[in-house]
Parts: sequence; structure tokens; C-alpha cells
Amino acid sequence: MSRMKSTTWSRGTRPLAAGRARRAAALHPLILLLSCVVFCSCHGPARPAAREPLVARFYLECQPGEPGVTLTLPVSGVAIAVRSRPVFLEFDLAGIAVTQTPLGRGVAFRFYPAAIRDLERLTAACGGRRLVLALNGRAVGVHVIREAIQDGVVTVFVETPDENLPSLVELLRRSTAHQVAASRMQ
Repeated sequence: MSRMKSTTWSRGTRPLAAGRARRAAALHPLILLLSCVVFCSCHGPARPAAREPLVARFYLECQPGEPGVTLTLPVSGVAIAVRSRPVFLEFDLAGIAVTQTPLGRGVAFRFYPAAIRDLERLTAACGGRRLVLALNGRAVGVHVIREAIQDGVVTVFVETPDENLPSLVELLRRSTAHQVAASRMQ
């Protein structure tokens, strides 16, 4: 009789395949549970994306015929030929703040005293040219040199929405402070 039961299967199922199916069905919840545990442990709590530090550099616009590199502003698409070496580095910056001018909101860069003298000489000799602000090598804004800058503050109109300026300035402050501190430790 047992032989009869083992030989009569519905829909062509064989005893070996039926045994595998039962074992697989029993293991299915266990596999599902282990998969969830592994997935959850690998994807712990969400962390904010690490932001790349911003390195602020100022480049002077080239005179016609002078060799240089071209930087392009991101929104306006204006291409400006600049000297290949920056004229001011992040180490020259004493402070950075959002400022309101009659032309709109901008970012004010205050220089250290030693850099103020260089800034005054440079701007006195290069009237009509532009200082291009580059963050991590990408042009983001300009300051048109109209006269010698004696107070050590350069206001740049950055090609980004005004609501993004406070967070940009805060990141610039932290990045600059970190870079200056790291250079002093070396």
C-alpha cells in the first residue's frame, strides 16, 4: 500500500522533486530573514554626503595677446582668458561673508594685511580687467577692477542663486580654515 501511495502523484511530481520543494519552502523564510539582516546591516543609518572642501583662488584676466588659460562661468557661459597661476590663494583670505550691494547679493572676501598691499598694487595697475574667483578650479564669479582696492575687500558676484550663498560661504569658511590649519601643521 505504501508503494501505491508513493507511485501515485498528482501532476507528475516525483518524490525527489517534492522533497526539494518542501525543504526549499521551509528555508524560504530563513533566507528572507537573513537577507534582510545583511541588507540592513550594510546600509546602516543614512549619513549626509561628504562635501568636497572648496579651494578658493583668484585669477587675473589676461591682456589681449597674453598667454593664459580660459575659464568659463557656469551660468552666463562667459569665457575669460586668465593667467595660468592664481594671484591670490585661500591662505590670503582673512574672512568671507555674504554682502548686499546696490547691484545685488555677493560674496565679500577680506584679505590679510600682507595680501592687502599686493591687492592694492595689482588693482591699481590692472584697472578695467577682471579678477575671476575659481572654486576647485572652476570659475564661479568675477570682480571687475574699476579702481585700486585699498580696504582689502573684494566683492564677487557668484553665479549661483542668492538662497545658496549662505551655505556656500559657510562651506568656504570651514574649508579655508581647515586648509590654513593643515598648512601650519606641516
